[in-house]
Amino acid sequence: MKKFALALLLALLFPLAVGFTGDPCIHQGQLTFESHIAEAKTLAYAASVNSDVFHHSWCHYVGRIRSYNLIGFKSRAEAVNSGRRPCKVCRP
Repeated sequence: MKKFALALLLALLFPLAVGFTGDPCIHQGQLTFESHIAEAKTLAYAASVNSDVFHHSWCHYVGRIRSYNLIGFKSRAEAVNSGRRPCKVCRP
């Protein structure tokens, strides 16, 4: 229960810490915040903010990423330029 409460608190406070104004927030080509998760899943590539690996959006590992940690990329180049490496399973 404590982990859930902490995760919920972080999900609510993180947008405030970075100056979220309610508008869609794209930071360096990465979609963030829970309100943009559907859009991130429709993009070609996805990753976790806590990982250095990116995946095809259909990779089963994307389903394991918590919604508040999910970011999306429009192209492979964007994902690579963010410092992430390709997943060894889906091989994007």
